[in-house]
Amino acid sequence: MRSTVIVTSDRIALVREALATALRGQGSAVAVVAPGTDTSWVPTEVDDDIAVLIETSGSSSAPKRLALSAAALMSNARASLGRLGGPGTWILALPVHFIGGLQVLIRSLEADTEPLVLTRESFNTAALIDALAVRPEHERLYMSVVPVQLSRIVEHVEHDPAALAIVCRLSTILVGGQRTSPSLLERARALGLPVVTTYGATETAGGCVYDGLPLNDVRIHVRPDGRIEVGGHILATEFIGDPVLTEQRFTEADGVRWYLTDDIGEFREGTLTVQGRSDRVLISGGIKVNLELVEEVTEHIRECAYAVAVSIADEEWGERVGLVVELDPDETAADPRSLAELIKAIVRDELGAAAMPREVRLVEQLPRLSSGKPDRLVCAALFVG
Repeated sequence: MRSTVIVTSDRIALVREALATALRGQGSAVAVVAPGTDTSWVPTEVDDDIAVLIETSGSSSAPKRLALSAAALMSNARASLGRLGGPGTWILALPVHFIGGLQVLIRSLEADTEPLVLTRESFNTAALIDALAVRPEHERLYMSVVPVQLSRIVEHVEHDPAALAIVCRLSTILVGGQRTSPSLLERARALGLPVVTTYGATETAGGCVYDGLPLNDVRIHVRPDGRIEVGGHILATEFIGDPVLTEQRFTEADGVRWYLTDDIGEFREGTLTVQGRSDRVLISGGIKVNLELVEEVTEHIRECAYAVAVSIADEEWGERVGLVVELDPDETAADPRSLAELIKAIVRDELGAAAMPREVRLVEQLPRLSSGKPDRLVCAALFVG
């Protein structure tokens, strides 16, 4: 057994030092937590192979706590660097108490490079451009972002050719953590930004499928019910303090360890298409409604930057869609009531009457978690009462 040490994510240099030691199998395993959060879940000792203890983001439910081995973390990091073309300098723009930010540190350690730190609290595109402008033009540069950060970058550089040229020095921009709207991807790629979509989770030590293609040594299987299973050496060891959930989600078959996700999708000819989450489907009047499709249709409307669709109870239909929409600040919005009715009509026409929102709330900014993901629990609470 080995002891554990708790390090808050605002002390990035200390996190990196503790992480380097833990990944070598020396010293203590490191629990990386947000400042001021409850740490009572952190055990005092873990198995010798555990390197990191970390929470999930908890965007739609209570956070889960996971133990990850050095082998799983390094397997993911090495597979990622292999897919991207080799070591380089990473831009850190995500909190390191989430797996996306932590993997930036791990990949930097594997590449033996120092990351350029732009924490989420200080991140903006101007700071990114300033950091990139002083780097050698032919340096290999990587960055991981969530969709809202990519959107801010796109908005900044769309009308600034000089800024665009500097951002295009990035070799790859990994975008993940949640669904990225097709319209945002189209805008980014039309500008020449080297965007690669990622799919993965804390349970898989980070993104493990890039642009639909699994990383080396990652296996994908889709069950008959549509749920995606991920297999390989990248998987977390256990859910801390929850052996029942660990047994339900982590299984082994024919010498391969598998993790059962909550996502549904298709895997054809070696390419994974993620269609949404199994827990993001409601049944309204006996008809299934995919909430992620509702969001996607809404985000194609000119005035709508982002959308979060949630289930709200309905006496007649059982469940109906509640929709929270962040307005695009660069667009002149119509009268709120007229825009809400327009959104309802477009969703109805595209997806059917069952998908039409019962209520639409228009906001200047969606409530978000520190990871940058929309806080779906807060959004759902907007419709209570």
